[in-house]
Amino acid sequence: MFSDVQWAAFLPAAMLVAATPGVNPLLSLRNGLRHGWVAAVSATLGRFTAFVAMAIAVAAGQGRAGHRSVRCRRL
Repeated sequence: MFSDVQWAAFLPAAMLVAATPGVNPLLSLRNGLRHGWVAAVSATLGRFTAFVAMAIAVAAGQGRAGHRSVRCRRL
């Protein structure tokens, strides 16, 4: 478990990261401004679909296989 000092460092950092917009929300805003809300919603659904597919692949063990293949290419 975390100690009090670790919680005191973790919580403000987690809140800052959560409050800072990343690439995906900014891309959604850009698509919405340039192409309308339909394009923004479509792009957002595409990104969420890709994220879910990656999460399922990692949960199925593909993350370890990919990590091994990258490590072998570096040698």
